Amino acid sequence: LRGSDNEILSEGLTVQQNRPNPFRNTTDILFSIDGDSPVTLTVMDMAGKVLRKVTNEYTKGSHTITLDTESIAASGVLYYKIDADQGSVVRKMIKIK
Repeated sequence: LRGSDNEILSEGLTVQQNRPNPFRNTTDILFSIDGDSPVTLTVMDMAGKVLRKVTNEYTKGSHTITLDTESIAASGVLYYKIDADQGSVVRKMIKIK
């Protein structure tokens, strides 16, 4: 499902495009869930290799996860996936050197 140009929706889960994109130092991933849930952020390269995976508990509402260049040891086109009880969404991002 698609919302506005910057949102991808799954039942009860909305994930916006990371900002800024492309990014050099840090980027923010904004998402909303319609109920309390564990949320896992997975960052992958184009081949699907997992570069970073973080799981935290979140309450109903909007949240931001900030990634920095030190936490991702790759550059170029990457993918991030948000998994929650409400669904999963995958988005593309670009990290520049």
